[in-house]
Amino acid sequence: MKWWRARKIANAATWHLLMIAVGILIGVLLVVFLPGMPWATMMAGAPDSHDLAAQMSMAAAAWWMVGITGTSTAVGGIGLYLIARTLQEAKRSADAGEEAVKATERIGKRQVRAYLNIEKAKAKLDSSYIWIAVDAELHNSGQSPANNVRGTAAIRFTELYTYPDGEVATDTLLTLHTNFQSPAVGAGQTVELRLTFPVIDTKPPLREIFDGFSNRAIEIDVSTAYVDVFGDQDTSNCVMRRMISTLDQLREGGDLRISAPDK
Repeated sequence: MKWWRARKIANAATWHLLMIAVGILIGVLLVVFLPGMPWATMMAGAPDSHDLAAQMSMAAAAWWMVGITGTSTAVGGIGLYLIARTLQEAKRSADAGEEAVKATERIGKRQVRAYLNIEKAKAKLDSSYIWIAVDAELHNSGQSPANNVRGTAAIRFTELYTYPDGEVATDTLLTLHTNFQSPAVGAGQTVELRLTFPVIDTKPPLREIFDGFSNRAIEIDVSTAYVDVFGDQDTSNCVMRRMISTLDQLREGGDLRISAPDK
């Protein structure tokens, strides 16, 4: 909470308490002095009517006491209302200050935490047609290490169609999954990452997928989970793509285009 905000609340509370004190003081003064003023007894009438004068004086005093008590109660009620408003304002200010502290903490974590990104990825089919290997670099662009790095990846073989009106459609022919782990990645460091997808005995076989009569593409979805220096679980996702028409192109290997996942 800023100092001027706290000063504003303190000043408001002081004025409210001062109003309550003034109201109570005025009420006490009226109760003490008004019933005894001369004009209150001048209503008695004739000098020989002492009993009547005393009764009228007592009635007048009682009336004033009732009026003064009501006025004091009203002033006290107003003071209590103002105090309640002051407390509500103080609570709102305290909540705003707490939210500001949390926002500052979130910003601080975002500035210091680890950020993992996959870079320079290449895909290649081994000569024995046993697996597809994806070699990439895992880079930490944050200011703290990423620990317990692990993730999942899925490779999709898709066929692309182009309709006469120019619209492009895709059909997934085969999907393979794998898991991976990596050592901790320090701040600003880069480690090698390899993803392997067994392709032996797939259904359909790769040779049938790449028949050479239509465009083919591979898409690899990668989700990397890690623990930052604050103990929080973070996740980084990306998609790697490449157009491949034949198995020979896949055996030769090539760079993959890396982008954010499609929304």
